Order: sequence, then structure tokens, then C-alpha cells
Amino acid sequence: MAGQYRDHTIPYSQSELEVLKKGWQALKSYKDGYVSTSDFPKNGKINLYLKYSDVQWKTLMDFCDNELGGVMHEDFYVELMRGLHKTSLYAIPYIKHFDKMKDGFISSDEFGRLLSFLVVHDSTLAVKTFQDFLQEADRNLDGKVSIVECANWIEKNCGDKWRG
Repeated sequence: MAGQYRDHTIPYSQSELEVLKKGWQALKSYKDGYVSTSDFPKNGKINLYLKYSDVQWKTLMDFCDNELGGVMHEDFYVELMRGLHKTSLYAIPYIKHFDKMKDGFISSDEFGRLLSFLVVHDSTLAVKTFQDFLQEADRNLDGKVSIVECANWIEKNCGDKWRG
């Protein structure tokens, strides 16, 4: 596989995810599950030769630097890679980060921060009010937007544009 880039539309197998995790743990700055983003290679062996576009890479690094304090935990990394083949799955670890109350739902304040992040990376996204978002994303009509409902809303409204 060396030198050949991987198709990101094909899900990683469990054994590939284990290889990714071992590669992560071998990085120089690895400590207690965390790696500095400065140690994270853009395209290469650790990602099983996944080729990031410039937009994907900038989105990931901006998020890590601005939201995660310049480090990424291996569980976050593995969850990203597990969902890489589908936008709504790939968005879930990002959305979980913005769920500051850790209740599994996106509040008005959390939506504001998430929307700011998305608009930076997808300038075509029409800015929505929380009420518009709630009306569009709340598929089960419980008056709340779950992480999964939010991920589906992102896939519908942004597609892959926000991640490259």
C-alpha cells in the first residue's frame, strides 16, 4: 500500500482502525492518548495513506488548534476515521465537542459556536437562526436537536464542502 492513496469513501475496517491506533501511539508527542497537532502527518502511513485535501487538512488543524488546544486524543481520531466515508458520521465527533453540556443535544449557544466553525470552512452555508435550525433538524419533533439530527442536518446543508 506504500505510496498509494486510500479512497476515503470506503469505510475503514476494524483491523485498519487498530493499525491507525498503533500508528497514533507511535508518534513522538504521544502521551496519555494525546498527540500534538504539530506531530500529526498530513498524508502518510499513520492514515493508511489517506490523502487529505488542503481544505480537509485546514479544517481539522483549525479545529484542533482552536477548539482542542493543539492536541487530539486517539479516541477522537479513531472516531473521525471510523466515520470518514460518510459526512454525517464524520461530523459526529466535531458536534460532540460543541455539546458543552454533554447532554447529547445542541442548544442555541452550542449551535452558534458550531455554525461559526462551519461557516469558516463553507462560506456558501446560509446562516441560519437557531429556530430555523431547530425546525429543519428536529426530525422526531421533540423540540430538541440531537447530535445525530445535527449531523444529518450538516450532511444535508453542507455536504462535504465544510471538510473538503
